[in-house]
Amino acid sequence: MENIYKWALSVIGCTVIASIAELLITDEKYEKVIKTVIGSFILCAILFPLTGFIKDIREPEFHNNFIYESEDDPIGEMESKIINDKLSKTAEDILIQNGIIFLETNVWLEYDENGTADKISCNISIPGTERNKIPEIKKIINEKIGTEPHIICISSNE
Repeated sequence: MENIYKWALSVIGCTVIASIAELLITDEKYEKVIKTVIGSFILCAILFPLTGFIKDIREPEFHNNFIYESEDDPIGEMESKIINDKLSKTAEDILIQNGIIFLETNVWLEYDENGTADKISCNISIPGTERNKIPEIKKIINEKIGTEPHIICISSNE
């Protein structure tokens, strides 16, 4: 209801502005052109919100949730993979910025039964030489990404 009120208010405002513009321009030889332009302006003001409505029907809104359609939907899987790759890249960048050596990062979204992102999970593999940095890694990743990572420490047998 509020959107309809805003739409009506904007149409009325455009009509008032167009009427004032029409009154200010007094040259009769441009009268048809001016009326056509003003009419188009008002028509656009009336129809423009419909383009947003049509777009909303075709494209789901992503408020603060990620929408994952279904496991057998290749587009949903592709979107999920892109999001997970970006999350993993973010974790890698955070580790690099803090001078932490890592072997592999894997960050992914877990979804609830409705297909909405529910939780972020994170695995980080580090070499044995970085074992003393585990508390720092957990703190940094928790602060920046919002999840406590599962850290796998890999020792070499050299």
